Amino acid sequence: MATGIPTKQKALVLPEAFAQWVIREIDVPHPGPGEILVRVDAAGLNPVDWFVQKYDRFNSQYPVIGGWEAAGTVVQLGEGVTTFIIGDKV
Repeated sequence: MATGIPTKQKALVLPEAFAQWVIREIDVPHPGPGEILVRVDAAGLNPVDWFVQKYDRFNSQYPVIGGWEAAGTVVQLGEGVTTFIIGDKV
């Protein structure tokens, strides 16, 4: 990855249907075509995270990474991205 971007991150993970949320270290993904990589400065849980855990809805595979409410800074651009620049707040 680009200089200054870590290769690992902590994430709130639901490992399987109806399990308890756990904090795990996972790989930082590379942005694919049309995607951006955001350094998350703030994240939050919302009722959808709870609903996924309790009722096994809105996801197609496990593990699920929670905290879908997030804000941060663009740190890397995938191929073809033209509407964001590195440093943008999102």
